[in-house]
Amino acid sequence: MRLSWVAVLPAALVVEALRVRLSVQPRRRYWQTRLGEGEVVVVALGDSLTQGIGASRPDSSWLGRFVAHLERGGRRCRVDNRAAYGARVADVLRRQLPVPADAELVTLCIGANDAGRTPPRSSSGSACGRCVPHSPQAPSSAMFRSSMGPKGFRRS
Repeated sequence: MRLSWVAVLPAALVVEALRVRLSVQPRRRYWQTRLGEGEVVVVALGDSLTQGIGASRPDSSWLGRFVAHLERGGRRCRVDNRAAYGARVADVLRRQLPVPADAELVTLCIGANDAGRTPPRSSSGSACGRCVPHSPQAPSSAMFRSSMGPKGFRRS
């Protein structure tokens, strides 16, 4: 008896969704261990990508790799990861702000959960812009797009 893809695909999707949901708590616990000592305070705002969901380990996520890149410079980072699974731009504004005054670096990775769901009259882009004034260094803040390739981070 051969199983068709129509029967296998839904089961595979359910298994993958369960795997993702089961990875949320371990990721949250990992980032709580990074709240300890460190001279550079990094505050991470965002959604499941910032939590490390989808990466094999939290330290191999984009945030884990970014922090490792910073620490290769010789300064230990204390990471306050406020990101939440399923968060949307409005959740950052309501639940992840304000940023503590001692934050030296604030990362924001948000919008994937808003894509295709936000009514046309509401703009996620303008809501993202409202996150910036909440940073301690808002007047001197700089926003830039970055991408991570095999050799690390690049500004673009």
